[in-house]
Order: sequence, then structure tokens, then C-alpha cells
Amino acid sequence: MWGAPVEPKATAEQLSGAGALLRNYFAQQPFAPDRRVQDQRLQDGSLLFFQGRDDKGRQVSVALFGANVAGKEGEKPTQIFSLRLSYIANPAAPDVFQLKQGSF
Repeated sequence: MWGAPVEPKATAEQLSGAGALLRNYFAQQPFAPDRRVQDQRLQDGSLLFFQGRDDKGRQVSVALFGANVAGKEGEKPTQIFSLRLSYIANPAAPDVFQLKQGSF
């Protein structure tokens, strides 16, 4: 991950440049055309630079996210951005810990 929270002052332009470089790299890899997506605006407003699945179902994605962070009273919100590179071994069943309903 690049940008917030590690570097909250990173701009969308800086991170977009890095995202474009990563997209160009992954676009040269042997992902089948029907298992790749490039340069898509997602419903939450984020930008998906690249997403591809290999023949074993593993996935790589590069996405730029933005958020507004509330400032002190009377100050306008600050926009922060992050660029995320994800490698996912099994997108259908990610290995992310999830709390069971009612356990917390």
C-alpha cells in the first residue's frame, strides 16, 4: 500500500503515476483477455487500474482509493488517497479473518 495511512500527504496524481506503472507491468503478463480488467471506475468512486486472474484462479489487482477525513471543528475535510496492490490466492474464499455474527 502506498499513500494513506503511511503517507497521508500523497496526492492522487502521485499515486496515479505509480498505479499506471503497475498497470503497464501487469498488462504485459500472460493474463487471458477474458480474465483481465483495466482502467475501470468502481461504484465507490475508486479507480481499478488493473485486475487479472491467472489460469489457477489467483488474482492480482491495483486500485486507487480516496476518502474524506473530517478536520477539526470549522475546518473542511481533508482528502486522502491510497494505492493498493493485492495478490489474492483464492478470491472466492479469501483468508481474511471474519467475526461470527453476535460474537462481538
